[in-house]
Amino acid sequence: MNKNMSENSLEDKHIHPAKPRDVNLDLIRCVALFLLPSLHFFAYIQFYDVPFKGAGMYFMSGIRVVSMCCISLFLMLTGYLMSQKKFGKGYFKGLIRVLIIFFICKTITVIFYNHLYLHQTIKFIDYIKGLSSGGEYSWYVGLYMWLYFLIPLLNIIYNAFDEKWKKQALILAAVGIVVLPTYANFYKADMPDLFAGQKVFTVVYYFIGAYIREYHKEGKCRIYLLAFLLSAVLFTVINILLSYNQNYVRHDINTDWRGFEVVIMSVFLFLFLRGLRLNKMPDTARKILAKCSEWSFGAYLLTWIFDNVYYNELTKAVTEVPDRFKYYLLMVPAVYISSLLVSAIVNVIHKLMCAGYEVIHKKIVKIS
Repeated sequence: MNKNMSENSLEDKHIHPAKPRDVNLDLIRCVALFLLPSLHFFAYIQFYDVPFKGAGMYFMSGIRVVSMCCISLFLMLTGYLMSQKKFGKGYFKGLIRVLIIFFICKTITVIFYNHLYLHQTIKFIDYIKGLSSGGEYSWYVGLYMWLYFLIPLLNIIYNAFDEKWKKQALILAAVGIVVLPTYANFYKADMPDLFAGQKVFTVVYYFIGAYIREYHKEGKCRIYLLAFLLSAVLFTVINILLSYNQNYVRHDINTDWRGFEVVIMSVFLFLFLRGLRLNKMPDTARKILAKCSEWSFGAYLLTWIFDNVYYNELTKAVTEVPDRFKYYLLMVPAVYISSLLVSAIVNVIHKLMCAGYEVIHKKIVKIS
C-alpha cells in the first residue's frame, strides 16, 4: 500500500544509504490488511440482515468493532511515513507503482473472476469503464490518490506549527470538525456535518500519524493495549445495547471511519503495535513481515476475488447466518493468505515491467 521509508527512488538510494526497515511499521500494515477481510466477513455472511440477538451475535459484533480499524491504520501509517517527505519534481512518481499494481490486479479480476469463474463476457470498453469505478475495492485507490495529492499541502500545514501544543490543537480541531458530528448527531444534536460521506476523514488520521511519528516515546505498550481492549469492550457493549432485538444498527459512529469509536480504538491499536519491542524477532520472521507488507496493496485489491468466490461457496453450503460464524477462523485467513500469494505474483510482474522499462529506456538514451 504505502511505501516503507526504505523504499526510495533509485536516485535516492545512490545518494543516501538505505535505512533499515522498521519491523513495527511492517507489522502495522500486516495487521491492517488482516482486519480488512475480517471486516468483509460480516457483510458476506449477511450478518446485518438478521435479528441481532444471542451470545454468538454479541461476540461477533466485538470482532466487527475491532475490524473497523483496518483503513484507519493504513491512513495513520501514511501520515507517519509521509509527514516529513520533501516535495520535489519526483514526488508524483510515487503513484506509478500504485497505478501499475492497480491495473494488474484489475486485469486479474476481470480474467479470473469475471470471465473464468462467472463465465461473463467482458468487452474492452467495460474493462476501461471499470478502472474508473469504485467497485471491487478500487475505491481505496481513489481515496489514496486523493490523499497523496493533498499530502504536500498537509505537510506545510502540519509543519507550520512549531510547538507540540499547537499540533495537538490542530488535531483536536480536525477531530472536532470531522469526527464530533458523528457522535453529536447520533443523539439528534443537529450539529452541522459538513463532511458526511467525504474523504476528509483521511486528513484526521494523517495528522495523527504525523504526530505519533514526531512525539511518540518508547514504553507504555501495555497501557495502550489495555486502553485498546477496554475501548473495544466498551464500544461492543454500546453496539449490543443499540441493536438489541433488532437488526444491527449501523450509524456513522460505528460504521464510518470518521466515527469516534473507530478513531479512539485505531489510535490505541497503532500506538500498541508501534511500541512493541521486536528487536529480538528472528530474521526469518522479519523477512516474512517485510514481504507481506510489500504485497499488502495488491492483496487489498485482490481480496475482492477471494471474498466473492469463498463466501459464495460458504453461503450455499451453510444457509443459517449464525452457523456461519464458526467459519470465521477458516474464511478470513484463507482470504488473507490467498490474496497475499497472488499479490506476490503481481509484484513480480510489476518488477519485471519496471526492469523492462529500464532496459528500453537505456537503449533509447544510448541511441539518442
